[in-house]
Amino acid sequence: MSRIQHSKDFNIWQEFFNKKKHLNDYEISKFAVEKFGGSRQTWTSRFESIRQLSKNNEQLLPKNKLQEEHEKADNAFLTFIGKDYPYIQPKKNYSKKIINEKIINVSDPHEPYSFQPVWDDIYKNHHDAAHIHVNGDIADFYSKSRFKKTVHEEFSNELKVIFERLEWLSTNWKKITLIRGNHDNRVEKLMASLVNSDMLFLTKTDLLSYLCAFFDNIELVGERITSTDGTVADIDFIWQCGDIIFTHIERSQKQSSGLLETISNQMHRWSKMFNLKPYRVIMQGHNHRCTFDTNGAEYLYICPMAACLTTNGLKYALSPSLNGVPPITGYIEIYQKDGITDVNKTRIKIFE
Repeated sequence: MSRIQHSKDFNIWQEFFNKKKHLNDYEISKFAVEKFGGSRQTWTSRFESIRQLSKNNEQLLPKNKLQEEHEKADNAFLTFIGKDYPYIQPKKNYSKKIINEKIINVSDPHEPYSFQPVWDDIYKNHHDAAHIHVNGDIADFYSKSRFKKTVHEEFSNELKVIFERLEWLSTNWKKITLIRGNHDNRVEKLMASLVNSDMLFLTKTDLLSYLCAFFDNIELVGERITSTDGTVADIDFIWQCGDIIFTHIERSQKQSSGLLETISNQMHRWSKMFNLKPYRVIMQGHNHRCTFDTNGAEYLYICPMAACLTTNGLKYALSPSLNGVPPITGYIEIYQKDGITDVNKTRIKIFE
């Protein structure tokens, strides 16, 4: 018998794995947290190490100092937003009947400034959706904006509301994906502006990825570019789902038709670089409008926002200059089977 089998961690893993063979290490870690405490991220890492070490018949090392530091960081974060450590997800509340073809696309909720009737409507009418996609800017991070503030917003409250929104989505739907919007990384931009370049490695925590990691069914998605020399770059403001390209491109034009044409042209120029498969639908976030158009065989959408115009983070649109186009609030209902979108069943829900 290998010495690894005498390890406490191995025995814990073996106990849950023997009972729940259909689960992966990350899912098994949930049960370990409930029984023994700690964070799921740490248990997942430990179980992965056990699996690898058991293959090599090597001795399992005890929890190292780095793992302990990770647990301390998790504890500090949860305490900062008023949550208990270790964090345990609420019991799932999935619909008993799920429509596998249904996707709900929610764009620009800008938490904590989302428009609650949007979420209420989605839960009431689309709890049976198999997939919720957030098309950028789930967070606003007004407190960390480089623009002049007119009110004070507590950073801890912003994080708490974002966390609770992710928790609510994770509890009620089986699959949630997000792409990154320009507001989602305001914290990282601020940190980078405050330190010397040789200290930037200290600011490399990806806050949105970290928040998503608390939930087993939420994924920050995107595309990957691989250079000829083998180096890679992850692009997380564009994501292909079947024949749909979801985008959160920082482009603005007064005419919506011109904006859609620009986005379409950019996708054609970059499609090979992004390794995109053939597509025929583009859904663009960021612009807070609601427009549909066609360009040959392409179906082009500018997605409505899911934020509330009269809140602190969105009041800039009500400045005396009244620049741009009045924002529109809503979401998009999509049906996609085997990667093919039924554009005739696509519906845009608008809140007047």
